[in-house]
Amino acid sequence: MEAHPNADPRLLDNFKNGRISIGMDEEQVRVVMGRPWHIETSQGIGGSFDLWSYLDPDPVTLETAEPDIFLYFSDGILVRWQNLK
Repeated sequence: MEAHPNADPRLLDNFKNGRISIGMDEEQVRVVMGRPWHIETSQGIGGSFDLWSYLDPDPVTLETAEPDIFLYFSDGILVRWQNLK
């Protein structure tokens, strides 16, 4: 990733070290997290957002696997995430 002159240094550090952080764009998150298991677009009070879900990396069986990480994007920027573990 080429650094933007106005990029937050903490965001760049997280990206380089394989961690997500609020403010990353979808492409940066895909590089860190990989392809999401499911993407859903929903309407909320503040407008629409994309919800990406990721499965437990070590499910007992794929049939019983349920998403345990949820990422919320607004206008292509990560604004929140939830880890159920």
